Amino acid sequence: MRSRDGEMWHVLTDTDGQRLVMDRISVDGITAYGVSDGGVYQVNHYTNTWEQLTSELPYTATAFAAAGDTFYIGTKQNGVLRFQRDNR
Repeated sequence: MRSRDGEMWHVLTDTDGQRLVMDRISVDGITAYGVSDGGVYQVNHYTNTWEQLTSELPYTATAFAAAGDTFYIGTKQNGVLRFQRDNR
């Protein structure tokens, strides 16, 4: 969801227009990231859509932290996963 004034809220979708349910959200600087069973996503500030950064997750996320190009995902079944995003 996003809001410019804190009163009127809008649902963010992916680039195909589908509403996503994020299990966890993390913010690094001014960038918001989300994790769901579909993978790790980043909010595109220009389009206000979720853009997929990684493929599907094999485990249920219970915690999520973003630090630069590195993502740490605590999982219910397999401890902590670490993903490194390729520099663009």
